[in-house]
Amino acid sequence: MTTEDVEYSLTRLLAKKAEADSFVYIEGSQEVLDGTATTFSGFTATDNTHFTIRLKQVFSSFLNMLASIYPKAACEAAGDSWGQGTNFIGSGSYKLDSNDDSSEVVLKAFEDCHEGKPGLDEIDVYYIDDTNTRMMNYKNGDIDLCFFSTSLLTQYGADSDVKDQIQMYMPGSTQFVNLNLNEPKLQDAREALSLATNRQELADTVLSGSAEPCCGFIPPSVTNSDEGADVLEYDPERARELLAEAKVTDLSLTAQVRSSDQAVMVAIQNYWSQIGVNLDVQTIDAGLWREGRANGALTVTLVTWSTLSFIGVEFMASYFYSSNASQRSSFYSSPAFDGYVDAARTTLNEDEAKEDAIAADRQTASSSARTSQRSLSCGRRPPMSCAKATMASRSS
Repeated sequence: MTTEDVEYSLTRLLAKKAEADSFVYIEGSQEVLDGTATTFSGFTATDNTHFTIRLKQVFSSFLNMLASIYPKAACEAAGDSWGQGTNFIGSGSYKLDSNDDSSEVVLKAFEDCHEGKPGLDEIDVYYIDDTNTRMMNYKNGDIDLCFFSTSLLTQYGADSDVKDQIQMYMPGSTQFVNLNLNEPKLQDAREALSLATNRQELADTVLSGSAEPCCGFIPPSVTNSDEGADVLEYDPERARELLAEAKVTDLSLTAQVRSSDQAVMVAIQNYWSQIGVNLDVQTIDAGLWREGRANGALTVTLVTWSTLSFIGVEFMASYFYSSNASQRSSFYSSPAFDGYVDAARTTLNEDEAKEDAIAADRQTASSSARTSQRSLSCGRRPPMSCAKATMASRSS
């Protein structure tokens, strides 16, 4: 990795408006966004391994966001196919040997890694959508580690063959209902749908106690979460009142989810039916789900959003900040939310940053915000999030 790769990657991300808000604080970023410049004026290279980045103002999360650095030559050569097949190169211990984009990825040890050759020569990753099939493959010894659905936790927690191999961990993730706010009927019904969702019961029953109901979007495992907040309210009677006040009647919606989210969505279907909302739950394959979410075609779906930075305000901004929301199929727009995020990012006072982050979190649940994203469950230890927080593994 060289200085040139760093400058190229940051410029590329900004030019593509991918997570652009993370890099707008670099001097010269607006010119790159406008297409009047191809490089940042605030980036200065000293040599191949040293560089200086000048920011227009304080951005406390900036160092945490410098993670997506790609090799310039390989990225340019791949063009639009970058990130597909084996056209993806990082600086870690393994390299992509094969990838069919649907069923299997083979990783082989990178002997020249700067940290030394890793302990395993090869890692084969299989994508098995059906949770029962996945666990049977694990029990048969065909795979050495697997994530499994929380719906199977009770069953395998009593299975003498695997119960001692189940590992729990705390993820930095939140699962939530995503409503496409380009649909006017959802803007009027969003608060009612949230109040009609019994998060505590959902976590205790459908998720087998492996999740906790949310008190906000930022999970407890991430900095600046609101530890003292109450679980988001469940009040179906008030939900019916809100629908009546908004003159929303005979509301029928279609939810398209992946098979792993079907059980949770069916439970929500039942909750919403109790306030007179008809929800048709359809299961689609992961590829169609990703495509539909990217182009805004999913009216209702379930999303499990995970963070890489573990900075609470960035966790939210990656999904709800106005310049990102259009790419997340939510179309959330709240100047107040953006303002709180900006304030948290531009202070070096940790207490002030936390206060602003919590204010931003509360804004996503505010009736005054143009939003319908209400968190359903998030990770805490114990119990765990429903977002890939349970796995079975054999000792090596």
